[in-house]
This record gives sequence, structure tokens and C-alpha cells, in this order.
Amino acid sequence: MQVQEIFKTLGQRIGLSLSLTDEQTCSVLFDGDEVRFEVQDSQLFIYAEVGSLAGREDLYIRLLGANHLGQWSGFGSLGLDENKELLTLTRVLVLECSYAAFERELTLFIKVLRYWKTFLQEN
Repeated sequence: MQVQEIFKTLGQRIGLSLSLTDEQTCSVLFDGDEVRFEVQDSQLFIYAEVGSLAGREDLYIRLLGANHLGQWSGFGSLGLDENKELLTLTRVLVLECSYAAFERELTLFIKVLRYWKTFLQEN
């Protein structure tokens, strides 16, 4: 499925008109959680800010462990945006996938994003 078709179908499913910008990006709010999409070559980057890590260096070991084999990062990557001191979650998908596969991976991404947002609030 082509990337424009994926976003058109996603938009229909959530009741929005979605398309990529000229820069090949798109941003969607899912119940207040902003998820950004960016196409580069044949890959789709899914990205979201999780929360502040300022003064939270004690959590770095736990976050690195979560990245190991993708076990607690939904096969994505937890990272640090040093400029903003924010924990981020990123997932990369190969674009030649079915809409069902895309939706399954996006659903997992949002679940993992919400897990880590809750984790940061509680720790």
C-alpha cells in the first residue's frame, strides 16, 4: 500500500482528512497524545515525545533496559532529545506494508507511548 493511501485510510478510520505535507510529514493527536510521522525514502518514522527527563538520570538504566531487544519499547526505540531534555519514542516501518500491518504497529506504538508517559508520571 502506498503511504498516501495509508494516511487516507487512517484519516477515514478516525474521522479526519489526513495527508502528508510537502516535507513528507504528518502529525495526529490520539486522545491528546501527539504522534508525528515522517517519510524518508522507503521508511516511515513514527515519533512522539514521552516526557521530561530533566533531573531524572536515575531512570536511564531502566530506559536502556527497555530498549534491549525492543522488549519494552514496542520494537521501537526510547531516546533522549538532548536539546529539550525529553524522552522520545521512535518506531521505523518499511512503507510497503498493508494498512492492517500499519494499524497494528501504530496501535502498539500508542500503547507503549502511554505506558512510558504513565511510568514517568509515577516515578
